[in-house]
Amino acid sequence: MHKTYDEDQLFSLAFTEFISLKTHMEDKDNKSINNIVSRNGALFCFCDDHIKDDGDSIDTVYTFSFSDPKSTNVHDITEISSPICKKYYMYMTGWGYLLQQTFNYLVVGASFAFRAVFIWLAEKLRFVSLTAETNFIMLAVFYVTYINYGFIYAFASLDLRHSPIPIIGNLFNGLYPEFNSLWYNDIGVLIYNIMVSNMYWPVLEFFIYYGLRLLARMID
Repeated sequence: MHKTYDEDQLFSLAFTEFISLKTHMEDKDNKSINNIVSRNGALFCFCDDHIKDDGDSIDTVYTFSFSDPKSTNVHDITEISSPICKKYYMYMTGWGYLLQQTFNYLVVGASFAFRAVFIWLAEKLRFVSLTAETNFIMLAVFYVTYINYGFIYAFASLDLRHSPIPIIGNLFNGLYPEFNSLWYNDIGVLIYNIMVSNMYWPVLEFFIYYGLRLLARMID
């Protein structure tokens, strides 16, 4: 952002994003708010500079002056003042964002639970060989993981409301009609967080089982 825009241009873009965010937040029926504001756009960059680097309060009111587009006089200046960073952080750290972060760990936990269920199911089915049992568990876990980390992300946010086939439009009425930058900024970040969770989950799982075995010995 700083390489492309100077301070005044960044300020102008930040207020433009803020106006769009404010308008869409007030529209309770709007489903495309994530297409309006970015987690790494001009508003984020502006607030990050002024709140974290310059030490401004999150309640700081910023004033933006611009020419009134409805007036023929170019010197007719209109001003708008608002704590734009406060509203931005309220949106970015609201319940929706917290639920998204919680969902990261729920998906990982669900995959672990599915694996445990399939291991239990494989034991109950009594395969003729250990190889067949292991193969069943491997394929079952693979398909569940593929659906959880692949199909769900691709189709849950897919927007096909303009499809000529009504049933498709009703099923896929998400936010993103294509894999654009906002999709990566929203869904891509979610996938990244889940992959990071998966990275340390095996270590956490080892200590959980070790702790349970140690607890059982201590009780005994």
